[in-house]
Amino acid sequence: MNLLELCNLQGALFLMILAGAILKRRGIISKEGEKCLTDLCVNIVIPCNIVKSCLISFDASIFKTCGLLLAVGFVLQLVCVALNKVLFKGYSEQHRKVLQYCTIVSNGGFLGNPVAEGVYGSMGLLYASIFLIPMRVVMWSAGTSYFVGGGSDRKKVLKNVLTHPCLVGVYIGMFLMATQLQLPG
Repeated sequence: MNLLELCNLQGALFLMILAGAILKRRGIISKEGEKCLTDLCVNIVIPCNIVKSCLISFDASIFKTCGLLLAVGFVLQLVCVALNKVLFKGYSEQHRKVLQYCTIVSNGGFLGNPVAEGVYGSMGLLYASIFLIPMRVVMWSAGTSYFVGGGSDRKKVLKNVLTHPCLVGVYIGMFLMATQLQLPG
């Protein structure tokens, strides 16, 4: 991808965000509509793109790379969680929780996938999806504990982690890649 194509991708994303902001400001998109669009993206569009990115020929090197990305993602998340224990001690509890959450949960899970796909194609989306698995795990476990408190139900946390739509997309996609089952066009 050359610089012009990258600028076009960034410009397109910026224009979509700008259009959404204008529609929200004018009252065309209500609070309920905003939630609906977010839910549509997180629960349908991104998981479907993840599955689509896995519809490639099976290659053991892809699984090896995915394993490496998963390991790097987990190490990065562990570092972020450890940093959260020391970085924000001087802040009020309310600010500290927000800062800690922002440290472990990036916007890569929402905007990162379209950028990865736009820059690197299906393979980029696949790799980004695998890399973001640890972030999603931490988001639904340690991340929610910042706001819910230590008394959260571990079974519910585990269920939220394992059934996150983007992770379900990864499970389905990896199954399709490993079995080479073909979906209808």
